[in-house]
Amino acid sequence: MRVLFAAGLIIVLFSPTLFALPKYLEAFKKNYLEAAGTKLADCAICHPVKGKMKEQSLFAQDFKKAGHDFAKIVGLDSDKDRFTNFEEIVAVTFPQDKTDLPDIPAMVKQIKELEREVDGLKAKLKK
Repeated sequence: MRVLFAAGLIIVLFSPTLFALPKYLEAFKKNYLEAAGTKLADCAICHPVKGKMKEQSLFAQDFKKAGHDFAKIVGLDSDKDRFTNFEEIVAVTFPQDKTDLPDIPAMVKQIKELEREVDGLKAKLKK
């Protein structure tokens, strides 16, 4: 009985999932509302290899270096693909994978739509 208990305890204590911190994933979802319900709202945002929770993505490493402050890494380009972490997250691409790139025409369309919204709000404020 004691042997089974000890074996179970060892398995639980050394389980790779215990190295992941769900509070950081929840903080990510709160900081990046654009990511909610997407492939980014998952452990893979920080742990690119499924089942290997000790391995951290470049994005996770930058997050750690920044004192776990997402605001400090929005302007960084963790994967060095010429898109900031924020641009990639808004485009629903992984900020740690230089092969997962934003769709530029879709981004241009999104920017133009936002510019029209801003122009409309400015016009309302002038009235």
